[in-house]
Amino acid sequence: MVDYITAFERLGLPDIVLWLLTFSITYGLLSHADLPKSKAARAMISFVLAFFVMFSAPAALLATLTKMGSALILTVLGILVFIVFLEAVGMRVNVSVPAEVDEKGEVKKLSSKELNIFQYYSKYFIAAFIIIAVLIFIASGGLNLLGWNISFAWMNTTTAFFLIAIIIAIFWLLMEKGEGKK
Repeated sequence: MVDYITAFERLGLPDIVLWLLTFSITYGLLSHADLPKSKAARAMISFVLAFFVMFSAPAALLATLTKMGSALILTVLGILVFIVFLEAVGMRVNVSVPAEVDEKGEVKKLSSKELNIFQYYSKYFIAAFIIIAVLIFIASGGLNLLGWNISFAWMNTTTAFFLIAIIIAIFWLLMEKGEGKK
């Protein structure tokens, strides 16, 4: 009983984030499987399981969650600034869409439609966001949690962000060259 009281006293942001993450994943899985039928029972099971995970979490997991949380906040802030700048500049892509189609299904007339750059290149942005999330996980020491003792001490959030920016720039240049050939 005394251990739980000291655990409540040391409760910090990493503990709360771990509890919320466990609760939301458990509740989501139980809701998706529709097990038990009662929402209150799902919530109670998720609530108790989240506390069990929080009290049994090792210090390494909490330290990694803290690093990942701060890195994710900084990265999301950087991405939002990037999105605001692209929207402020008004980057758009002109796409040809069929305006008139005859009864056979053949296109008679094409019209031009302007799309937001995030709508047109959505697959590439999703791939870049997944790569960013993986790099943040690796830079925060997530591989050590999985049992792989590979040192990435040289990589911090800034390095990961610039690496992602370089990858995005390369993809961008490759896409532009591909469009010029058409």
